[in-house]
Amino acid sequence: MSISQIEKVLIAFHNNEREKFLSRLQDEGILHITEIREEGKLSGEENIDLNISIASLDRVIKYLRPYRKESFIDNLFGNKTVVDGEFYRDTMSSPKYKKIVAVVKELEKKKTELQREKTLCDAQLEELLPWKSLDIELKELKKLKKVSIEIGSISKQPKDFSEKVSQLPVEVEIIKREKDRIYCIFVYRIEVKDEVRNFLTNIAFEPARLEGFIRKPYDIIEELDANLKEIIKKLEKIEKESYKIAEDIERIFIIYEEDYNASLRDRALTNAYLTSRAVFIEGWVRKKDRKRLTRLIDEFLTVTIEDIKPDKDEKIPVELENRGPIRPFEALTKLYGTPHPSEIDPSPLVAPFFVLFFALCLSDAMYGLIFAIISIFFMKKITGDKRLLKVLMAGSIATIIIGALLGGWFGDLPQRLSGILPGFAVFRERILLFDPMNEPLYFFILSLGIGVVQILVGFFVGFIKLLRQGRPIEAVSCKLSWVIFWSSLLLYVGTSFLPSIEGLKPVFLSFIIIAALLVLFVSGFPSRNWITRIAKGLFNLYQGIMGTVGDIISYSRLMALGLVTVGLAMAINILTEVMLQIPVLKFVLVPVVFIGGHLFSIAINVLGAYVHTLRLQYAEFFTKFFDGGGEPFYPLKRETRFVAIE
Repeated sequence: MSISQIEKVLIAFHNNEREKFLSRLQDEGILHITEIREEGKLSGEENIDLNISIASLDRVIKYLRPYRKESFIDNLFGNKTVVDGEFYRDTMSSPKYKKIVAVVKELEKKKTELQREKTLCDAQLEELLPWKSLDIELKELKKLKKVSIEIGSISKQPKDFSEKVSQLPVEVEIIKREKDRIYCIFVYRIEVKDEVRNFLTNIAFEPARLEGFIRKPYDIIEELDANLKEIIKKLEKIEKESYKIAEDIERIFIIYEEDYNASLRDRALTNAYLTSRAVFIEGWVRKKDRKRLTRLIDEFLTVTIEDIKPDKDEKIPVELENRGPIRPFEALTKLYGTPHPSEIDPSPLVAPFFVLFFALCLSDAMYGLIFAIISIFFMKKITGDKRLLKVLMAGSIATIIIGALLGGWFGDLPQRLSGILPGFAVFRERILLFDPMNEPLYFFILSLGIGVVQILVGFFVGFIKLLRQGRPIEAVSCKLSWVIFWSSLLLYVGTSFLPSIEGLKPVFLSFIIIAALLVLFVSGFPSRNWITRIAKGLFNLYQGIMGTVGDIISYSRLMALGLVTVGLAMAINILTEVMLQIPVLKFVLVPVVFIGGHLFSIAINVLGAYVHTLRLQYAEFFTKFFDGGGEPFYPLKRETRFVAIE
């Protein structure tokens, strides 16, 4: 339950060494830079240039990525490309790779222009193709003064179309017929324009959009086809060049990362105090990293460091510090919130409870084994943060043990195969603790019992936290009293089942009364008015009893989810047996139903186990001692979006 000790320092250095020092400081990743309250001067020109460069590189990367082959897993998890240090340094030392960026920008510009031209050609062809057989220059249609010509289409020819047309002073020529559309030309004298147009409106006539065309449709279509072929040829050439450049996309990734990290250094300086010659930064460093920081400063001529005291109202950043198998569980704590500096890191407490609860929810040894293999596979494939996978891996291993003790091996598969593999069923019975489906009461008691233990641990941790914060009265009356109350109550009830401790019944009853009185008369502190204090105490007593009972009952979800897993696995086994009765098709259906069904069951039950186990930690456990609200320790360090450097 460790939170790093943090010290505050003031560092000053000359402007001449600014870039080099900040770059080395970023490499070390040990100083959390905070804002200096005095305002200094900082030119934003570099930041603006860097931001423009980063945005430009980001656009180039987005353009090239579709031309780069990426595996499904890389796309799913956003894996970073692994590059070695020599490759990284070679990229940054050679100017030719930066020139690639300009080439890609030009390619993207040309591609956009060509695609726009192609879209226009396609639209024009779509409009002109129905009129391909119209053997007249379109410009001639506009020269007629006494006659109007309407070129267009109707979606469906009315039944009395010919009869109505014969009654109008108009000539109609049908150019093309399609399944759901007729393309035609209406010619009439200008004097009857209104009459003809009313008729056209009634039959839903749609005028053709041929404005701007002057030659014969056939000639225009030929030219558009030729243009389209040329555009496609140019686009194909750009595609080939893009694929070739995308083979070196890692180089552009590296250029992006350098600019991005330079922007982080500039952003850190917005918290600094600057003069014309010097820079002053305040920051927080972990006590264990203080020597590293001192050694780094000794490398520079103008850099000095001084310890300073934090202000009374200043927030000290918090860094969780756990080793080995506990470290991945910090992710679960941070998902809820960062502890306050005066609080206790709950990660070491979360680890065993989370693993145990996850295993009880999944409750099948084979499910645990398969999910462990899946977790190992993804851990090898993923280059980013693997903490969650490590947490699930620990839960899977625990599931193998708990599942074996509860007799879960693909549900009730050993019993169903007892005629074929009797040894499997015998092995299951030898290590079986109890069968959840046959003895659900044991599972229920186990779930509530573990819940009681976790809640008592939560109250005790809350007691320790309040003592450390210098609040002993609150610690005893609001936390320790509940540990005594519930422990004594359980022991008092236990005397009815354990004759050996029956003589201690009055002692346990006394502890229950003392704990209740502590809550009633002391937990209302620091109210000076006795009536107010007792009223608060009475409310705390009621809320403590009813709230804790509700919290304990919440742990019954462990049993419910465990039984759901077992029941679903059994249902899949039954369905598989049904498939065995189908001639011929059984050779296909049995493996599909068995493998597919159990994989689905694993997926849905792992999700349920994770979500509900996490809920128990946050809603029932953390509420007993954890407030959060701390500021995370976030040092200036090198960050990458696209590459991982070996």
